[in-house]
Amino acid sequence: MVVLVGGNDKTLNCYKFDGKLTKMWSVVVDAAPRSVDLFNGQILMGLKNGSIVEMAYKADGAGKPKVVMTSHCDGEVWGLDVIELEGGNTRVITSADDNRLLVYDIKAHKALNEGQIGEASKKKAKKGYRGGASSMSSQPAECQSRCVAYSKALNHLAVSNNKGIVTIREVDWAAVDAGTPGALDNIKKTLFKDVKKAEWIETMVYSPDNTFLAVGSHDNFIYVVDTKTYKKVIKLTGHSSFVTAVDWSIDSKYIRTVCGAYELLFFDMTKKKRDPSGASNTIPTIWVD
Repeated sequence: MVVLVGGNDKTLNCYKFDGKLTKMWSVVVDAAPRSVDLFNGQILMGLKNGSIVEMAYKADGAGKPKVVMTSHCDGEVWGLDVIELEGGNTRVITSADDNRLLVYDIKAHKALNEGQIGEASKKKAKKGYRGGASSMSSQPAECQSRCVAYSKALNHLAVSNNKGIVTIREVDWAAVDAGTPGALDNIKKTLFKDVKKAEWIETMVYSPDNTFLAVGSHDNFIYVVDTKTYKKVIKLTGHSSFVTAVDWSIDSKYIRTVCGAYELLFFDMTKKKRDPSGASNTIPTIWVD
């Protein structure tokens, strides 16, 4: 008889039982095994980090663990973007409070790669800091993410953390699809480090012409950043509550936004300000969403 045991030390241990337990081998996996089964020479494990792992059972423990699927596991999942690549391929990027970015091939039903939201700060959070959203995650706010946005033309992925900071990453899809470690962590720019009392970001959208990134913050403002340098920022005001949704017109000339007070506002990007008559002026306008 064989006994398989998973532990919090992130190992799967195999014992032979013939009246007493004799350890045969152990293998290290990515997280603590919480469920295990053996059938037809295959071991199937469910890990604490949301991964499903399979490996061939061999008496000498020579089988290699293979991750079949993985998911988020600590806190909430908020960020999601659907990406259409060349050749009709579709990818889904998600972010969560567990310090993970995940890319899925939805046709193959497979997780392709994993990235990191950020590094945990060595400094303690300032007393009275209230910028982040509440979370049950064990990760610090700088390692939690509530929003992602991707520009196909620029190959740029924008990732916001729970402290109001946005990182811009260049994505090499060949490396992502190949499962290359770090393929989602190529950070080129970091935005809003100088914004005082920055709050978390729930929505970001690139303009259809890819010249701007619109960022809706819980400080009630919309920040529109040029994508050439990511340095020029237009601050749009008018909402009385946190911004929950941003939408561009197809011609990239207008933005419409919604906030926690259920206000629907319109902004004329040619004038860089709110249009009080936007609902009337945009009747013939075609919107992205």
